Amino acid sequence: MGGTYMQIGEVAARTELSLRTIRHYEETGLVVPSARSQGGFRLYTEPDVARLLVIRRMKPLGFTLEQMRDLLDATDRLDAVPAPQGEERAALLARVRGYERSAAEQIGTLRTRLSRAEDFARTLRSRVGPAPDAADAPLRMTWDTVTLDCPDPLALAEFYRAATGAPLHPASNADFAALDRAGAVALGFQRVAGHRRPTWPDAA
Repeated sequence: MGGTYMQIGEVAARTELSLRTIRHYEETGLVVPSARSQGGFRLYTEPDVARLLVIRRMKPLGFTLEQMRDLLDATDRLDAVPAPQGEERAALLARVRGYERSAAEQIGTLRTRLSRAEDFARTLRSRVGPAPDAADAPLRMTWDTVTLDCPDPLALAEFYRAATGAPLHPASNADFAALDRAGAVALGFQRVAGHRRPTWPDAA
């Protein structure tokens, strides 16, 4: 075949479409293999791959199968030899430009949705604070209850560091500071395997 044809597996890898999807487009008449091998295997050409890529790019933008078929028909006729002339060519170009405008509108809609989704994610992050580092997560899980019997939350932060031998996540100190402003509230510790429950530090 000298590289002229591709089997369906290679086409699937090139287009990032499943075998089932490619066969479905064949059944609907959108992209029919250009040839068959002696064993009956589907054989595709570069133009076939180009058609599949057009379909793959149209689908996320909400175009229907009929719209895909119409656009492919228009581009096929524009690429035909001899090329269409006069009013026929103008009409085909108008069809293609119509899909170009529709695609631009859909892209604008998707960008708006993406911007809103990013705003929503930022809002959630601002409420929950930064995610803990993976190494710090087990230590943060030992925090058991919020108590009112520690007069100096910042001293508690230093005590926690000394008791565990591990550095605090940056958010931890911020939590202590925030709790201090709320009225001398500090975090307790939960008993975990291999650890003794620390006692509260004395007030400075």
